[in-house]
Amino acid sequence: MYEFYEAPINVLFNINTTGLSNSAAILQLAAKFKKSVFNAYVLPNRPIDPGAYAVNKFVCQDGQLFVDGMQKVPKPFYDAVADFLNFLSRLNGQVILVGHGAHNFHSYHLLKAVNAVGLLDNFRQICLGFVDTLPLFRELCPDAAGYRLEDLIDIFQVYVPNLNNSVNKCKALESVLVASQVTHNEVVSKLLQLDNLI
Repeated sequence: MYEFYEAPINVLFNINTTGLSNSAAILQLAAKFKKSVFNAYVLPNRPIDPGAYAVNKFVCQDGQLFVDGMQKVPKPFYDAVADFLNFLSRLNGQVILVGHGAHNFHSYHLLKAVNAVGLLDNFRQICLGFVDTLPLFRELCPDAAGYRLEDLIDIFQVYVPNLNNSVNKCKALESVLVASQVTHNEVVSKLLQLDNLI
């Protein structure tokens, strides 16, 4: 069974962005470890792509940020990234960031952000690397029709509403990991070390 208490610390994370390209900007950065949750919204410096809006329902209007019609209070970009690193450092141990689709998307945008604000050295002291649960579940469920987080929620019969929110995506991934009875070692075996990404 998946165990969150073993070392290294597995922290679930998710990012919403203005689009799917490498130049996309972060809109929301979230993480979860047991009952501790981090969540920060960021006012982007570029327009939100229609495709991204269809998925995450973020809208920028007159310098304000809305998600599904609800106004959010964004943080300055530097503060959001620095606060995220502070959240990780308070867990008192080296962490592995675990996300669904982490290797091709979330890790790239997070590393780009950390580097942009000059905190890469700090990040390297905290984070060992990333685990992408997508290939993990492809191995665990070879006959599944799909491997999106929404597909896995159906397969393992867990319910988390409002998946356009990064916090809820972290909660959904946590529920899927627990329901699948994947082990801590199986998760850690998919680690892509930070030094291999920089």
